[in-house]
Amino acid sequence: MRSTGSSNASGLNMKGVVYDFAILRRMRLPYVDLTAAERANVQSTLVKVNASDMEREKFAAFWRGLYSKPGVFNLLGGNCSSHAAEAFAAAGMIPAEIPGLDTPDNLYEHLLRQLGARCTSYSGFLGFERRSADAYRLIVRPALTAAAAAR
Repeated sequence: MRSTGSSNASGLNMKGVVYDFAILRRMRLPYVDLTAAERANVQSTLVKVNASDMEREKFAAFWRGLYSKPGVFNLLGGNCSSHAAEAFAAAGMIPAEIPGLDTPDNLYEHLLRQLGARCTSYSGFLGFERRSADAYRLIVRPALTAAAAAR
């Protein structure tokens, strides 16, 4: 069983799965397709982290291993956030332990605290256009707030 890097793992213990772009398009289209995101009103926040070639390769190697042996999924610890933190840690970029509960919000804050200016955040309706086997163009349509929409 893969270590989660988290001391707060509990809940469900379900078989884990790792989604690549093709599976996300099939199973979670509003997460990768701008039009589907707008139709479903799915707003997301993405943090882009600038990494060296070596850091990218170490991250990718960890992710390939996770893809072949995802382990279990838990609500707290051993979840998507936990594994993403482990991948960044395997690349030598951050400590694997997410402060507090292993949630997307806490991982986001952890990345910003640890990597600061290396991070760029995008929020709103997101989409991705494939450019090559491993490169995508990010499309962001910022969502209007209720106050801005009323103007």
